[in-house]
Amino acid sequence: MKRLTRWWPPVLLVCGVVACSANYATTSPAEGGADVGADTGGGADTGPGDTGSGGDDAPVDAAPEANADSANDAPVDSADGAKEGGNPEAGPAYDGTTGKMCHSNADCRPAGGPGVAVCSSVAFTRGPLFPTAVCILPTCDPKTDGEVHYCDGPDAPTSPGACTPTTSPPQAGMGVCLPKCTFGSAGQAPQGCQGNDVCHLMGWTVDSNDLVTGVGYCMGGCVTDGDCPSSTHCQQDEGLCVNALTARTKTLGESCTAADGASGACDCVVDPATGMGYCSQFCIVAGNATCPGGYSCDALEPTMVTDPAEASVVGFTLQNSNIGGSCLAGCPGGKIADGGACPSSTCDSSHAAGPTCVP
Repeated sequence: MKRLTRWWPPVLLVCGVVACSANYATTSPAEGGADVGADTGGGADTGPGDTGSGGDDAPVDAAPEANADSANDAPVDSADGAKEGGNPEAGPAYDGTTGKMCHSNADCRPAGGPGVAVCSSVAFTRGPLFPTAVCILPTCDPKTDGEVHYCDGPDAPTSPGACTPTTSPPQAGMGVCLPKCTFGSAGQAPQGCQGNDVCHLMGWTVDSNDLVTGVGYCMGGCVTDGDCPSSTHCQQDEGLCVNALTARTKTLGESCTAADGASGACDCVVDPATGMGYCSQFCIVAGNATCPGGYSCDALEPTMVTDPAEASVVGFTLQNSNIGGSCLAGCPGGKIADGGACPSSTCDSSHAAGPTCVP
């Protein structure tokens, strides 16, 4: 399964409990003009990179069992399905609870397991982020092959987590394991996220019959404060539940840079090659987080993908309802609503959302 080569999910560049990259919020997931990897799917070659609102999204394990200062104590999933440094004969190699609803870390750590999963309600310094608290793993190995990798179990689709890179480009061992979600290619709602949590596209598979199945990860999804745990607020332009709102200094559609995203000026979607883009905001396709006139909720679902034989086949014919996206300026005929050119971006019609301005 190939991973998107340009994407901008909220809080994608999350720092793990063991290390916080200095590049957080100034770079985005790997961009490339060609797909990488040689598994059973296709990679999206275009799409903005979201710089988010800063390194405050770093997970911190509130439980004493995990050492937030030592990388040697963090779980790293290996391709053979065993936790590196662990002894498979000593008990289960995984907690296997990623995506399970929780109230505390104890809910995520079954008896006999390694006890490394944490509850999202206490995992991030910025706030709970998820409207509905779920178990996650602070670290996993996204690898560098451009493929989607799974976590909190063997590196296989049967595992409950999707390993999301926390650096750009992805680095071995530098990922966070988030709940996995899946969806069809004809507009079906994703399956796998709890409560008000929302699925974001990560990649897809194409089987021998050219059937396309999307895979994503669950993160955020709030629209109002009422969607979030008590005493927290919804940062609506990111869809994240936070302890304190970030005041924006730039508005939707205004040109911005990676530095603007890092400072919290706006939810800036950028071309990772140039660091230039424009201010966007979180949305839910056919959901209750909508975009204003002149903008489309784009989940970056490609209309064409490659099959196992590397032939082009039909990808996503419709955007999936209730999947997360970003408000991107529509550009029918190559022009935006006011008749001008795309701001710090180009008009791209390769996604199911239709032509939008993609940095």
